Amino acid sequence: MISNVVLQMRWNLLRFTLALVLCAIVFCLKVVFSQGGVEAQKQSSATASRSSPIRLILSVNKNRVRRGSTFKLTVYLENWSDKPIYVGNQLPGNNATSSLHYIEVETLNSSSAAVFIGSAVVGTQWEKGATPEQKLAQAYTLIKPGGVHGIFESGQMLLPQGGYILTAKYHEVEAAHWSEKELNALPYPVLTQKLISNTVKVTVIK
Repeated sequence: MISNVVLQMRWNLLRFTLALVLCAIVFCLKVVFSQGGVEAQKQSSATASRSSPIRLILSVNKNRVRRGSTFKLTVYLENWSDKPIYVGNQLPGNNATSSLHYIEVETLNSSSAAVFIGSAVVGTQWEKGATPEQKLAQAYTLIKPGGVHGIFESGQMLLPQGGYILTAKYHEVEAAHWSEKELNALPYPVLTQKLISNTVKVTVIK
């Protein structure tokens, strides 16, 4: 079994926060979805990792948003190959990092400077001798061709007035350490490479 331990918790600032910036956007809803849950929101991704059978898509409900109004953000992995592929099923959201896999949302301001992010770190401890097959069953999900898996977050926009560029990144930590022999012995491939999404421009107004 997996036991998740939050090593750094700053929930007085980060509880329900999509950490695009420390104390920037406070969200009251997070949903993890799989298999066709965002069909209406699919969009082309010219900057997605075309060398991968999985692409990472970032979308928002509006590109021009009034400060204090509701803002929705969706990040999902889409399998555009003809074979099923394993990806991480435990995506913590809130820009928290994990020893398994996680999605971060990078935010650049109008000066192209990265906005500081505040987050939590989630550690994972496996049972001694746990095999890749056992880890797959507990911490991964199989995306069929054309299927999707990701996170949806909604809340109040609290970023200061100005323009921002958002980019999502998917990190696979656990499976990246498995040997080639272990990976080849699995029934389906596992996504191990880092993915970078399309970019989205957001303007915050008064």
